Amino acid sequence: TLPPGPVPPHSEKWEKSGVKVERVGSLWAMGENKGYMRLPATMEQLGVSGGFIWYVIPWSGEVIHNISLYDVHDRATIFLDSYPVGTIDRRNQPNGTIDVGSRPAATAEIRVLVESLGRVNHGRYMGSDYKGITQKILVNGQPIHYAQVWVLGLTGKKRLPKLISEKQPPVILPALFCGQFQGPVKSLDTFFDPSGWGHGFVSLNGINLGRYWPDVGP
Repeated sequence: TLPPGPVPPHSEKWEKSGVKVERVGSLWAMGENKGYMRLPATMEQLGVSGGFIWYVIPWSGEVIHNISLYDVHDRATIFLDSYPVGTIDRRNQPNGTIDVGSRPAATAEIRVLVESLGRVNHGRYMGSDYKGITQKILVNGQPIHYAQVWVLGLTGKKRLPKLISEKQPPVILPALFCGQFQGPVKSLDTFFDPSGWGHGFVSLNGINLGRYWPDVGP
């Protein structure tokens, strides 16, 4: 219930302001290289509780037809030679197979980017909600035992601009974009409008404000 008394007036709002992007950095070039590791390898094993984890698998030999992931925590995007070929999302199904057609394997590099979307806060899985590919990766039905692993932790206060190059070469998505407000900054209420954008998160002065995902919901 509301406390007694009159409703306070609306607070003054900051007028609309744009953000000029000054630095760009691809996630392909970020993170800490943990070397080749036996799978499964989770964020928790590497001392990271949230953010992103890369699994990089060089492939040669037979043609690649499909890639399967088992027990994805939480959202995995599969890339083949920097081209995204599919996504497996735990919210729908933690196990899945992506059909990539018939891709020659002469120079193939498979990359799997897994994002942590939060933690289970109830039930029997509270103590075992590990992040990453928590079971196995298959290529053409054959298990992959080792992969090069990179982690990019984004929990707590991170000075993200330090991770981003001041140069702006052609950027391979996914990427981080850093900029400043245009015009004077005022200490007033405002909001961030991600209309027309895809999926990502917003950081202000190094503080992670949260995730935006207009296609899914506020």
